[in-house]
Amino acid sequence: KGQETDKIWGLRQGAQDYLVKPVNGPELLSKIAAL
Repeated sequence: KGQETDKIWGLRQGAQDYLVKPVNGPELLSKIAAL
């Protein structure tokens, strides 16, 4: 997983954002703060 097609699929299904593993700590925190 984590391929570009997986990200596009998730966004088309209604996701507002998409994270891939391994999750980058600062990226995760910034996305949480933006909620």
